[in-house]
Amino acid sequence: MESIVAEAQLGDPLTAIELTADYAVVGSMLGRVAIYRLADQKLFELAPFSDEAVRGLSLMDRKLYAAIGDVFARVWLLDDTHNPKVIRYANRPHNYSTCPNAYTMQQGTKVLIFTAGASVAHFADLQTDLQDRFSLTLSKDCVPSDFDDTRVLFVAYEDRQRKELRVWNFDSKQVTSTIPFRNRSCVISHAKLCGNRVIHVYNSRSILIWDLPTKARTQKFRAHKRPIVCLSLVSEDVFATMAVDRKIKTWRDSTCLRKIRIPSANFTLGFPYFVRIVGSVVFYTCDQGAQLLRLEDQPESHPR
Repeated sequence: MESIVAEAQLGDPLTAIELTADYAVVGSMLGRVAIYRLADQKLFELAPFSDEAVRGLSLMDRKLYAAIGDVFARVWLLDDTHNPKVIRYANRPHNYSTCPNAYTMQQGTKVLIFTAGASVAHFADLQTDLQDRFSLTLSKDCVPSDFDDTRVLFVAYEDRQRKELRVWNFDSKQVTSTIPFRNRSCVISHAKLCGNRVIHVYNSRSILIWDLPTKARTQKFRAHKRPIVCLSLVSEDVFATMAVDRKIKTWRDSTCLRKIRIPSANFTLGFPYFVRIVGSVVFYTCDQGAQLLRLEDQPESHPR
């Protein structure tokens, strides 16, 4: 069964989603935040329009943490009557000149903000209100791709020829591992940290998996016939991919666990797209907005 959670409004694409057993949450380019209650299919609008994009969402212990733009975050409390209300608002000085080059990454309650060309990065814990800043020079050709609470994964194209993945440790503030690519014409995207592994899309349709301690490539396989638009983690050993032909697949290494055909969706506008899977519920974004799909059968292995 498919249902539309939120429609993408003109000029306001969806930029973040979150899914739990009880709620589906969406955030947009213009700062809209809405929460959808799965039990009765009710949608609550939490934030008014603003000029800052929602960069991250996390729902924990009935509290919704949202990183918005490069300047502030909000925390909403969902009380017993399910009426959301703001309980905390964090802020830091906004810099209009550097905002277009800022990367805001959220994992749980922790938020990191990097700015290309700047020498300072910012950190905030939305649960404890801790805020900090530290030295980090990030070139415009080194792009943060994932943050897992203690590490940041960067994709570097610094000399226009050499490409490499870099794992930066938050505690030591240093790069602890690098993975270079010999093929200089390859396209690397959607890179994710998964324990001691790195998983990423390679040349639009394939998946590569690397072992970080040995820097060895352990898997390379063709995942989709059409370009992949999203890769996300489902659990510690399962990940999902979504392609422009409306197919979602879940994987354990190179084994396809399930193929999911989305009934109706378009992927032509080039937005950042997202997919989350919790139990039998699949929550994803497309050109039309955010849609929720309930699966009836249990996962099983499939050929690719």
